Amino acid sequence: MNQIAQIDFNNLQKVASPRLDTGSTLAHLINNPNGPDVIDLAFFFAGSLALLYLIYGGITYSLSKGDPKAVAAAQARLTYAIAGLIIVFSAFWILQITGLFFGFTAFGF
Repeated sequence: MNQIAQIDFNNLQKVASPRLDTGSTLAHLINNPNGPDVIDLAFFFAGSLALLYLIYGGITYSLSKGDPKAVAAAQARLTYAIAGLIIVFSAFWILQITGLFFGFTAFGF
């Protein structure tokens, strides 16, 4: 029990994160083989938000009960959500094709 409190802080080694090391470049952070890339996380969150917005639009459309204003607002939400998904997937494929031309890999493909 007493051994937990007896840590010698002078002998601890400094452990640097490979992602946030002082020698890291922006390219290393974006295309890091040791963990999830920044681009992976950005596409995941953007796609998830667009999908949730699509679900929200569908729920509001089904609960509009024929009210013209509510139906129009729900249709606008659905349109914006579909446009957001198209933009996210288009950006993903543009990045993949650009990677083929310039020789970098993204998303492990």
